[in-house]
Amino acid sequence: DLCVGLSEKVDYEVTLLLTDPDDPQNSLRNMYDKKNVHFNIIQVSDKKHDVLKNNFRIYKIIQEIQPNFVHTHQITLIYCLLSFLLGNDFIKFHTVHNDSHKEFGSKIFRQFYHFLFIIFRINLISISQYIMKTSTEEYRLLPRRYHSLIYNGRTTSLKENTVRDDNKFKIIMVGRLTDVKNHNAAIEMMNIICNDKYMKNIYLEIYGEGPLKNELDKKIIELELSDNVFLKGITSEITEKMQNSDIFLMTSRHEGFPLSAIEAMTAKLPMILSNFGSAKELIENNGFIVEVDDYNKYAEIIIRLESDKKTLKTLSKNSADLSERFALNKMID
Repeated sequence: DLCVGLSEKVDYEVTLLLTDPDDPQNSLRNMYDKKNVHFNIIQVSDKKHDVLKNNFRIYKIIQEIQPNFVHTHQITLIYCLLSFLLGNDFIKFHTVHNDSHKEFGSKIFRQFYHFLFIIFRINLISISQYIMKTSTEEYRLLPRRYHSLIYNGRTTSLKENTVRDDNKFKIIMVGRLTDVKNHNAAIEMMNIICNDKYMKNIYLEIYGEGPLKNELDKKIIELELSDNVFLKGITSEITEKMQNSDIFLMTSRHEGFPLSAIEAMTAKLPMILSNFGSAKELIENNGFIVEVDDYNKYAEIIIRLESDKKTLKTLSKNSADLSERFALNKMID
C-alpha cells in the first residue's frame, strides 16, 4: 500500500525478502501486481532464524540491487549485519511495532539492538505515540533525530448502502488464534451474556487461524456456546464482515498498533478494546477501554449497547471520523 501510494509520483522497485519459510496460511507469494510498482519477492531461507545463511544471502542480494533504502522489522535486523558492516551507501529504517520495553522478550537482546541502532545510525519508525514514548526511553542513547512517529495507515473500500439481512447483534474479532490475543476472555464474556444473562440474540464471530483453534473450539462446546460463538477462519472479505457487524472487540493482553482496529473504525464500528499500550489513541468517544480479563465489564458494556441504538449510532459516527487520522494517504505523506 505504501509503495503504491508513493509510486503515483515516482517509479519504485521493491525487493521483499522473506526470511522465514513461506506460511501456507498467510502466503505473500504472487500477491502483488500493482501499477507502477515492481515487486520482486525472494525467499531467503527455508528454515526459521537461520542467522548465518540469511546474512550472506541478503548481503549478496543487496550488492546486486544496490538499494537506496533498507527497511527492517523486529528480528530481521540481525539478518542484515553483514550488509550494514560492509555496505553503507543506503539509508536504514527499522519499524518498531511494539512496546520497546518488552520487545524481543529479553533485556540483553534489546541492549544489543540499542547498540546496533547507534553504530549504524538507524532511523526508528514508531507506529503510535505510546510506542514512540517507549522507544525514546528504551533506546535513549540514539539521538532524538533518529526517532520518528508514523501511524500505520489503512484505508478500506466500503460497500455503499449495506443492508443487514438479520436482527442479530453481532460482535466481530479479528486476529490470530494465539495466547496474546486472549480469545478466552471473549468466550468467557459470551458465557456471561448468553448463559448467565440469557441473551441469545448476541453473537460473536472470530476471524483468524492459529495454534489455539482446537482449544478454543473445545471451550466453546464445553460452555454450550456453539450457537452464539463462531470461529470463522480466514476471509478475504473482512471489510464486508465488519460492515455486517455491530461492534468490534479486541481482548488482547498486549498489542502494538493493530491494523484490524483501524479497519474497524473505517467500517464505522464502535470499539471495545482491552487496555493495551496504544488503546487510548484508538478510543476518542467511539468506544470503551476495558482492563484485560474483566469479563463482566465487557459483558456489561455489550448488553447496554445492544439496547441503546442511539449511543451505538453516535459511537459509529465517531469511529468513522477518528479513522481519518490513520488514513493511508497520511502515512504516505
